[in-house]
Amino acid sequence: MSCCSRFSRAMLILINIFFLVAGLGVLGGGIYTLVESNRLGIPSSICIGIIVTGSLVFLMSLVGLIGASRKKAGLLWFYFTLCLLVLLAQIAVAVVAYFFSDQSMEWLEEYGWDKASQETRDYIQDTFECCGFQHNEPGCPVDNGCGDQMYDTFVAYSTYVYIAGFVLVGFQVIGLIFTIIVAVSARKDSY
Repeated sequence: MSCCSRFSRAMLILINIFFLVAGLGVLGGGIYTLVESNRLGIPSSICIGIIVTGSLVFLMSLVGLIGASRKKAGLLWFYFTLCLLVLLAQIAVAVVAYFFSDQSMEWLEEYGWDKASQETRDYIQDTFECCGFQHNEPGCPVDNGCGDQMYDTFVAYSTYVYIAGFVLVGFQVIGLIFTIIVAVSARKDSY
C-alpha cells in the first residue's frame, strides 16, 4: 500500500466518522422536530424526510467506514456508487430549487403560514411585529404583513444553506476521489 493510498484511506475514515456523527445529529434533530412538529408548525412529512436523510447518511457512512477500515474493495465500490447517486440527486435538487426559487413566496405562504399552528403564527407576528401574511388583518395593531419579513429572513438564511451545500459537495467529491484510490489499492493488495 503506497503512501498516497494510506493517506487516502486515513482521510476516508475521518470523513466517514464525521458524516457518521453528522448523520446521527440529523437523525436526532429529525426525531426532535417530529415530536415538536405541532408546536413548531413544521409539517410531519418534512420531519420524516429529515429522519430518513439522517438515517441514510449514517448507514452510508457506516458502509464507507467499514469498507475503508477493512480494505474491502467491493464494499468501497458499493459506497462509491451510493455517494455518486446522492451527489447527483443533490445536484438535481439544487437545479429544481433554482428554477422554482421565484415561487418561494407562495411556498412560504402555504407552508410557513397557512398550515402553521396559531401558536406559530403568533410567535412570528410577535417576533416581526407584523400581522397576517400579506396584508393587515382586521383588529391588528400594526399595518404591515409578515410575508415580506419572513421572505427576507428566508433569503438571509438560504445563504448559509448554499454555503453548507457547497462545503458538503466539496467533501463528497474529495471522498469520492479517496474512495477510488483506496478501492483500487485494496483490489491490488488482494492479488
